[in-house]
Amino acid sequence: MREKGLSVYVHLPFCARKCRYCDFNSLPGSAKLRGRYLRALKTEIDRRAETLGGQRLSTDVRTIFFGGGTPTMYEGEELASVLARVTRESGTGNRATATSPPAPLSVPARGRKATEALEVTCEANPETVDLAKLRAMREAGFNRISIGAQSFHDDELELLGRGHTAGRTEEAVQAAREAGFTNVSLDLIYALPGQSVERWRETLLRALALHPEHLSAYGLELAEGTPL
Repeated sequence: MREKGLSVYVHLPFCARKCRYCDFNSLPGSAKLRGRYLRALKTEIDRRAETLGGQRLSTDVRTIFFGGGTPTMYEGEELASVLARVTRESGTGNRATATSPPAPLSVPARGRKATEALEVTCEANPETVDLAKLRAMREAGFNRISIGAQSFHDDELELLGRGHTAGRTEEAVQAAREAGFTNVSLDLIYALPGQSVERWRETLLRALALHPEHLSAYGLELAEGTPL
């Protein structure tokens, strides 16, 4: 039986640049535009909370997910301010519980097991995070990080139009661990043009060597109008 419950998705559409395969709702944006969007987003959160009703949200929300775009184009404090708005308006503030130090929160929702906490995920690109930002996010209540690795071959990353190297992904995972994240996910893309089974296997092995709690593997889709 599938578990019932609500999930809150927060979309932050800005990226440093558009990847060569991407047809998502994302775009490069100046700091000024990102700031305007953030203010509008908080207004939207307030309105959605009014529509759904705080009491229902506080008992039914099981996950909060920040996606994009690249949410970590924003500073850690900015992401923290949006998460605080979501948890305040949804009544889940006492459940945005970190799963390891340094955040010593909180009381579980009525009727839930004491060991169960609200899962709060943020997508991140390796080149947009460092230890300071990840610590700020962790302390704010984010307890799962989803890192867009995509490949562990630099030539494949260049083909995809990514802004990082394989080594930078490894550094980002290490920084996430040091910041206190015990739930790390890696996104990978397979079936790249010219990619052999052996090179895909090498990417998988390098990803597994980082001991992520979760892997997502996506077959490359070539959307009309994208460079690839």
